[in-house]
Amino acid sequence: MTLKFRIIINVLLIQFSLGHLFGQCEDFTINNLPYSHVFNNTGQGNEWGLNLYPDSRDVAYKLVLTESRTLFIDTCDSITDFDTILAIKDTCFAVESETEADDSDANFCPEASVEPSTYASGIDSLPLSAGTYYIIVDGYGTTQPEGDYKLAVGALPEIDTSYIASDDSYIEVVFTDPIYTNSNGTGGIQINDLEIDFSQNGGNATNVEISNITNTSGVGVIGGEDTIRINIAVTPNGQSSGVETLTIRPVNRNSIFNKLGSSINVDKRLFKEDIQASQAHVEMLFRQKIISFKIKNKIIWGL
Repeated sequence: MTLKFRIIINVLLIQFSLGHLFGQCEDFTINNLPYSHVFNNTGQGNEWGLNLYPDSRDVAYKLVLTESRTLFIDTCDSITDFDTILAIKDTCFAVESETEADDSDANFCPEASVEPSTYASGIDSLPLSAGTYYIIVDGYGTTQPEGDYKLAVGALPEIDTSYIASDDSYIEVVFTDPIYTNSNGTGGIQINDLEIDFSQNGGNATNVEISNITNTSGVGVIGGEDTIRINIAVTPNGQSSGVETLTIRPVNRNSIFNKLGSSINVDKRLFKEDIQASQAHVEMLFRQKIISFKIKNKIIWGL
């Protein structure tokens, strides 16, 4: 009887271990970004451990990124009524977390709608490489560990490409998302959303200023553009000599947003170009027969 009892116990333990190792890791799958989901952790299992905080019952979301993106993840919604914790894991039931967050930056999470505000958690800017990740919504074990929540996950807007016109009249910038000047997804970006750094480096141009911002057709932006032209005035004579350096970036984190209110990182430059260095690189590629004469001229024209 004792031996049989031990065997049954051992079988049950093996079944539990195999279920944990080979069972489905996620409760939900995120197929597209942006993503939002209303759910609760009441009665859920406590299957994912945390490194920094006392955890409780949790819900897991699987996300597969096909390219590197910078994400925001939060529970900043009035639906959230318990003390949430967010964690990112890179493997199924991983012990270590990529990052964990309890509470959030009040500047980028409307915590006033969550009572108390500390119940909301957010990860404002998380760069992730292509791969599979698990987003864990957990409860803080020693406060209010269970309840309802709304999860929001999205990619921050980023600069895809930028280049300067051959006559130095404008800079064209392509974003990964449509952009706006306001966090509620309205209005075209303004000149005062941007700051400009200019270095003469011994060149002819003595100053560069932004004259206006338009779409690719030359019409003023109204919001929702993914490609803009930053029209510039170069002093004197409207053209540089090729050695000057120009950098344009958002003034701060409250300058440029996507539809969901996620902002471009202030450290991200919209444009930085040393024209002479770029042309020299293209000439080198042509001399080494990496690009054709036709392609060389096309690239230099774009610079």
